[in-house]
Amino acid sequence: MISVILFVLSIFLSNPSLPVQHVKTKTQLTDTYLVELLYHTHFDVFKTYPTSQRLAMAWAHTSTESGQGSKVYNYNIGNIHSGKKQPYYKVAGYRFRSYPSAQAGALAYWNHLKNRCHSVLSIFNNGDVYQAAAQLKRCKYYGSTLEYYYKVMRPLYYKGSRLALEFKEKQK
Repeated sequence: MISVILFVLSIFLSNPSLPVQHVKTKTQLTDTYLVELLYHTHFDVFKTYPTSQRLAMAWAHTSTESGQGSKVYNYNIGNIHSGKKQPYYKVAGYRFRSYPSAQAGALAYWNHLKNRCHSVLSIFNNGDVYQAAAQLKRCKYYGSTLEYYYKVMRPLYYKGSRLALEFKEKQK
């Protein structure tokens, strides 16, 4: 019996590609820090800074996903599900990706949109909350109804617009 346990343990330890379940840990982010983080990581992914509208919409979207920053776990700012070989944490039986830092989570958010829902980015630029919510739904980003998601995201976009403008003013 001990030899079987040791054998299984040796396979697990010798295969780093096996996914690792992490403890669900709250990693709350402030509104202003999330705006700053989204701004700088957008540059890292797209080699350009986001427009004020795109930044505001990304803030509204991630805030919709994370209870306005109060329900961010393991730095997963966009509530991105994990792949089979990625570190994860579980909520209600669903696997969500774990990240080692807020920056890693924000980079993953922009890369996720770039690779899996690229069409929403131009809608983000237009500031059309309803169309952004509808496109995110078409990309299967969320499971709730469009009406509910839009109802939550709309006022957050207005707050995100104010935060984005304040942040960009400080950058001058």
